[in-house]
Amino acid sequence: DCRDFSFFYLAAPETNPSRNTIWTDIYEDPAGNGWMTSAVSPFYSEQGEFLGVAGVDMTLDVIVNQVLAMELPWQGFAMLFDAE
Repeated sequence: DCRDFSFFYLAAPETNPSRNTIWTDIYEDPAGNGWMTSAVSPFYSEQGEFLGVAGVDMTLDVIVNQVLAMELPWQGFAMLFDAE
């Protein structure tokens, strides 16, 4: 039951009344896939009824490799940082 996981409550109406996509802090995946983050979004019916949460998990390795592979013009550079 996905309602038992903390990501569900991050996107639920009680904690996310603005209905935005929420990014989790980095955490160690209990399934052994390494360090991850998740993006979770609430979804609603056309009548505004909360139906559930959709999300995607990404390992930190994937994010770091994407940042490193960016080709930026004008001798630019990319940085990866968290909310703090």
